[in-house]
Amino acid sequence: MRAGSGSEVVACYTDALQRLIERLEAQVAWNGTLIADLDRHAPLPDVLANHDSAQFSLAMTNALAEFDRARFDMRVGVARALQDLGMANTEIAGVFGVSRQLVHRILAGESQASPQAVGAGSRDSPPRSTPIDESVHWAPPPGSSS
Repeated sequence: MRAGSGSEVVACYTDALQRLIERLEAQVAWNGTLIADLDRHAPLPDVLANHDSAQFSLAMTNALAEFDRARFDMRVGVARALQDLGMANTEIAGVFGVSRQLVHRILAGESQASPQAVGAGSRDSPPRSTPIDESVHWAPPPGSSS
């Protein structure tokens, strides 16, 4: 992404955020139905099966992954646009509130600069694509704690 695409990446991020909000609202409503059933002393396995728990869980996982990917793409796009405007990595770091080293990784589009890695303090998690492709199985590097 080059300069001029800043609004596009922010728009994609905003769309993903809106879908996440909708998913969270659906999850809250779904949880309410579970609570109501459980308050009527229905068995937990039956309640989960009756309310399609696995699909709701997968939908939430997909929404979070989409949001995470859009956030990562926005960060890369905005950093590159700022670089195209002539800003140095240290100046971009000041805008983001991160180190210049992280800005370097962001500009390179490295997975180590992904929101999961930064937020979780782990550099073993690749950014997820959306929707989650369950046919791809990622394993952490040997000797890692993940």
